Amino acid sequence: MKKIFFYIFAAASLLTACDDNNLIVEPEKEKNAASSNNNPIPSLVRKWYYNSDDDRYYYDFRSNGTIYYSYYQNIGPLNSTLNGFVTKKGHWSYLNEEKTKFSIGWDDCIDCWYDIVSEDSEKMVIKKDGSGPAGWGLHSATTLLKSAKKVVYNVNEDIKDLIGTWYYDKTKDGKYLKFQPDGICYFYHYQYYGSSSIISSLNGWVSTKGVWNYTPNTQSLSISMSGEISYSYDIVSLTKNECRLKMSENDPGYTSMIYTAPVIELYK
Repeated sequence: MKKIFFYIFAAASLLTACDDNNLIVEPEKEKNAASSNNNPIPSLVRKWYYNSDDDRYYYDFRSNGTIYYSYYQNIGPLNSTLNGFVTKKGHWSYLNEEKTKFSIGWDDCIDCWYDIVSEDSEKMVIKKDGSGPAGWGLHSATTLLKSAKKVVYNVNEDIKDLIGTWYYDKTKDGKYLKFQPDGICYFYHYQYYGSSSIISSLNGWVSTKGVWNYTPNTQSLSISMSGEISYSYDIVSLTKNECRLKMSENDPGYTSMIYTAPVIELYK
């Protein structure tokens, strides 16, 4: 009888011990979870803007340690194909386990160190760490924004159908001109170096960048392809599916890379 009583007492003690352990462990888990929620670890992985009025200016931190920097490059005259938004590539990494310090560097420059000062739902405030390398880093940026105004390009109503990809052949294959709302255009064509009968690794399909502009009062389309001067074209006809362009008579020559005399006939 004494043995039976002992076993019952031992089992009851074991269950009580288990309950006591639960009472100790569970509140501790809740406490840690609450602490984590109140002080979330900052994360750089996203697209950060540095101009609140223009979403084309940004730093894009990727999870693989790559970063992209988008900015406007202004070289030469307004109609230069070198003008426009370009993207620069670099690398980044955290410097501590708390992820409050990070390093950033570009392919043509040494690194730069930063401290994350604060972060909220709209922005992250950062500060250069003077004890680290003196690279370009994020240039003069001290505030990284989580959103920016989206830029919408307004195209003149007269030429709204011009936007898109236009082929030189009705089969809609091969050579084409692509007009973008932002004033950029691309000419996709087959490039020959030397004779077309000679096999060369330099021969092949290429895409050449250009810029375009429309003047409503003259109904003239100005196109500047990379490596060329600007040429003006008269819009002979324009519909949703067909476009005919003729080089203006006052142009210095008839040798632009996109021109096919006497009229450029394009098809969507």
